[in-house]
Amino acid sequence: MSIQNKIEQIRRKPEHVRMRYACGYAIFFTALVVAVWFLSLAAQRDANREPLISEDQKKLFEDFGTQKKSLQDTTGQMKGALEGIKNQKNLDDVQNNIGGEGFMPE
Repeated sequence: MSIQNKIEQIRRKPEHVRMRYACGYAIFFTALVVAVWFLSLAAQRDANREPLISEDQKKLFEDFGTQKKSLQDTTGQMKGALEGIKNQKNLDDVQNNIGGEGFMPE
């Protein structure tokens, strides 16, 4: 029996019987959609429970954080040392200019 024949048989039945078929199919497909929806919600909930980052990756990020702090400290120390050298050079230049002004040879 093909689907076309089944549809023709249902069309020949009284209206209250056709309404039963319509309601039955509507309930069936609604239940099917709701079942798929619940399954997708359950799958989504399970996916949310899984950690996005493994423990090894967490440790790696912590190590990078430690290294970042160390690099920042080292950079700060180097910056301070370079500023000290620059200040010393400026002081030497000022002292050389002051000392040289009073003793100009003729």
